[in-house]
Amino acid sequence: MENLLIIIPTYNERKNIKNIIEEISVIEIKANVKISILIVDDNSPDKTWEYVENLKRQFNFLNLLKREKEKGLGKSYIAGINWGIERGFGYYLLMDGDGSHSPKYIVEFIKYLESGYDYILGSRYLHGVSVVNWSITRLFISYSANKFVRVLLGLPIRDVTSGFKAFTKDVIKKINPEKIKSTGYAFHFETTFLAYRSGAKIKEFPIIFIERRQGKSKLSKLIIFESFLKVFQLKIKSIFGYFKAK
Repeated sequence: MENLLIIIPTYNERKNIKNIIEEISVIEIKANVKISILIVDDNSPDKTWEYVENLKRQFNFLNLLKREKEKGLGKSYIAGINWGIERGFGYYLLMDGDGSHSPKYIVEFIKYLESGYDYILGSRYLHGVSVVNWSITRLFISYSANKFVRVLLGLPIRDVTSGFKAFTKDVIKKINPEKIKSTGYAFHFETTFLAYRSGAKIKEFPIIFIERRQGKSKLSKLIIFESFLKVFQLKIKSIFGYFKAK
C-alpha cells in the first residue's frame, strides 16, 4: 500500500491553513493509508511559512517547502511533486490552501487510487453545478471556461479545470511534470489533458466546492490570459502529433 503526499501551495494563507491541517489529521486516523502534508509556500508576506514551521511541532506528518524565487501555482505543485518523488511517495493529492476543498473527500480519493484508477478528479460539474458562495458572474465565467477547454481539447471530462485531484507515481512518469510550463491555473487542465492523452485510467466523482474562508483570490487577468493561450497551444501540439496518443 502506497503512502499519500498531500501538496498544498500557499501564498498569504496564514488564517486558513491550520484548520485544513487539523481536518486532515482527523482524516488520517480514518484512512487506510499513511498521509503526509507538504506545504509549498512562495515566501508569503503574511509569513504563512513561519506559521507552518511552528505547526510542525504539533503535527508530525507536516512538512514545509519554502521557495524564495520561483513564483506561481504550477511551479509550486511541480516543486512539491519532485519533493515527493525524491522521498518515494506513491500517491499524490493536490488541493487548495484556502478551505475551498474539503478534506472529507480525501478518503474517497484514496478509495479510487486503491481500486486501480491512475488519475482522480473532484468534480464541481459532474452532476450540474456544485459550488457554494460564488456570484452568478464568477460561476458563469468558470463554467463557460471549463466547457471551452473541454470541447476544444476533446476531453470526456466534466471538470477539466478542477484543482482537487489525486494521481499515482506512474502518471507522473508518463506526463513528466518538468515539461509543464504553466505557472497559473492552466496547470490544472494541462496536467489533466496530458494524463488523458497518456492513457491514464481517469475517474471523476462529485464534490461541493466552497468559496475560500478568508483572504483574497489569487486569480488575475495575467493568469486568465495565460490559460487562454495554453488551451490553443495544447490544441495545436495535439494536431501535429506532439503528444502520445491513447
